[in-house]
Amino acid sequence: MNIKFSSISFKTIIMLILTSSIFILLGYVIAKNIFSKNYESIIYEKIDIVLSSISPQIALNLSYGFDNSIDEISVEQLKNTNILLIKIDSDKLLKPLIYKQHNDITLKSSKFLSHKDLIDPSTSNIIGELTLLYSSDSYDKQMKKFHQMALLGGLLFSISILFISYFLLNSLKPLRKLANAMNKFDPSSPKKLNIMVNSKDEIGSIINSANIMIENLISFLEHSSSLTDELSKQQQHLKEAQRIASAGSWEYNIVTNELILSDEIYRILGMKKNSKIDWEDFLNFIAKDDYEQTVSTITKSIENGSIFNIKYKMNLINGKTIYVSTKGKVRKKHSNIRLTAVTVDVTKDTQNEQTIEKLAYYDSLTNLPNRLLFKDRTKTAMINAKNHNSKIAIMFLDLDNFKIVNDTLGHSVGDKLLIYVSKLLENLLRENDTISRVGGDEFTILLTDIQSEEESKVIANKIFDALQGEHQIGNYKLLISTSLGIAIYPDSGKDIDTLIRNADTAMYEAKKANKNNYKIFNDKMHEKINHFVMIEQDLRQSLNNENAIEIFYQPKIKSIDNTISGCEALIRWRHPEKGLVYPDDFIQVAEESGLIIPIGNIVIEKAIRDLGEFHSGGFNDLKVAINLSAKQFTDDSLIDTIRRTILKYNVDPSYLEFEITESLSMQNISKTLEVLNHLKTIGVSIAIDDFGTGYSSLSYLKQFPVNTLKIDKSFVLDMTFDNDDKSIVNTIINMAHTLNFTTVAEGVETLEHANILTQMKCDELQGFYYSKAVAKHEFINFLQTYNSN
Repeated sequence: MNIKFSSISFKTIIMLILTSSIFILLGYVIAKNIFSKNYESIIYEKIDIVLSSISPQIALNLSYGFDNSIDEISVEQLKNTNILLIKIDSDKLLKPLIYKQHNDITLKSSKFLSHKDLIDPSTSNIIGELTLLYSSDSYDKQMKKFHQMALLGGLLFSISILFISYFLLNSLKPLRKLANAMNKFDPSSPKKLNIMVNSKDEIGSIINSANIMIENLISFLEHSSSLTDELSKQQQHLKEAQRIASAGSWEYNIVTNELILSDEIYRILGMKKNSKIDWEDFLNFIAKDDYEQTVSTITKSIENGSIFNIKYKMNLINGKTIYVSTKGKVRKKHSNIRLTAVTVDVTKDTQNEQTIEKLAYYDSLTNLPNRLLFKDRTKTAMINAKNHNSKIAIMFLDLDNFKIVNDTLGHSVGDKLLIYVSKLLENLLRENDTISRVGGDEFTILLTDIQSEEESKVIANKIFDALQGEHQIGNYKLLISTSLGIAIYPDSGKDIDTLIRNADTAMYEAKKANKNNYKIFNDKMHEKINHFVMIEQDLRQSLNNENAIEIFYQPKIKSIDNTISGCEALIRWRHPEKGLVYPDDFIQVAEESGLIIPIGNIVIEKAIRDLGEFHSGGFNDLKVAINLSAKQFTDDSLIDTIRRTILKYNVDPSYLEFEITESLSMQNISKTLEVLNHLKTIGVSIAIDDFGTGYSSLSYLKQFPVNTLKIDKSFVLDMTFDNDDKSIVNTIINMAHTLNFTTVAEGVETLEHANILTQMKCDELQGFYYSKAVAKHEFINFLQTYNSN
């Protein structure tokens, strides 16, 4: 038989033998592995049964220390010849217990070795480990049988392959002719294959037909594959774009009532792809408050054949609420009417818009409208009031003593109080009214469509009635009071800012009157505002003239020897038209306008400069006291200004004293302590002014680095005929001396005042009896002449 090594027949036989050999080898390996694993699992099941049956008994006996019982259990198990070894390890044993079939057995005597934890039945704790070595004899016998059967099977299979190879060799003779003909085939000039065979059979016709068919099929598949790849890419790009944009398309055939949804629509609706859903089901996802308008818009679009663009909420099956935007159009062709649309999930954008709106228009703590939204609603209310010839009222409300709550009970309680008050006020107002928090403890209220200021008074009285008595705020019962100002449109102003400012002014008038009260803005308040503005303007201009701010000095006299110990620097304003203006006429304006800081810096500069001149003039022991305001305590540059000025004029800081009022010292205790401690590091003295009129706590007073208490003149003036005031003064002096404070009495206007205070051992005296506050040159003259008189 002439067979070429390159012939199909030879290759077929070789491939058949190789494939068969691989199959036999692979079949043997797989069968061996399956047989071995299955038999091993059977053995391990037997081992597991033994372990499961004896481990509880051994654990129980082990926990009680019954070693003999353990021996009995183990020896009993060794009667099973397949169990070669039992080993028990535990901290309760001096050494492991080992039981063997015979002494030659080791843990390596068999491949079947298993372990199991011993669990104390009473505590469920692991108290040891049980090891069991199982015989592999039965496994070895079974594997020997398997190898014998595998060898026999392989032999039979090989004989079969030889017979098949012989049959194929004879059957494939015509293929050699086909191979020779195909070798002569030229693709550049294709011709029919002329295969000559002795017997007519199917091979020639099949090969020829198959060749033609395959050529045409390959050409078709290549073209089809190209089109399919392109279409698949486009569909994938579309799906990816829809997924990224959270946009899906849908089509509704109005005639057939057929609804077709894209994959992304199913995702937006939270449904599985291809879930059954009809038009009514689709519409039922629309939220109730948007349903009527949305369906109406779509219906009109169908009737008119127009485009629609709507935004609405949808309530999904999973309980989520989403916002979607749908844009679509109606397509009509003959009797076929279809609604085609694209729906985009705009939930995140909508939520972001809502969040931005809330941040922009609402207070984060109370969720009330803020100043911006309040002004917007006020503007609308003013337009409506003008059109309907009605009025509106603006209320400006401030909680009394709110700062004390924050400082004493903490900001968390203060926040709870603000939330409580905001809820209380909301419940008192009408539906069309607005309450807003404009900052801190300040609220504004808009009353719309009122006919007279009497209606605003009714609401104000309701507010005060609601705030009566104690209120449970967290763990505290608090008394809440408020000061409230009212401005009426158009009577009290015709623009928003003016109304709010006038309501604020009325509120401050209420607070000054007696707190827990309300005032309605009137012309007198308007005149007061104008006066305030004029003084503020004049003060600002005076800052450009260094001579406009003057310092007067009032002496302090030692009671023990009637000598001058120091003086207090008191500000005066030299007005270009009004002449000399006293502090009572401009200090409040300076405080509220913030001008007190530059004015205070001028006072500090001039007083320290003058102190240097006093010492240079021979009055070496003279001390100068300078007043500090609450606003100056908020000035971060205050300490540096004082330190720099002391260095500039080279004065001894121990001869400087800074006075703060008792009320100021308790406004912000932590800030007060911080500033006072910084002042103390400079080396200056600290005095508490107007002592006895405020609400200071002795516990805090002890913490302050204070040197001096100044007794308010209201007590000193009346003590000559009022025994209560006399007792108060005496108590303050004794208390101050106990705390090692120096005492200064203000308001000493008569010899009787001076004698009483001297008897009470008040350290220093200050008042008209000795001298009023005088200009610098007059004070120097007083220094030169006083001790000589």
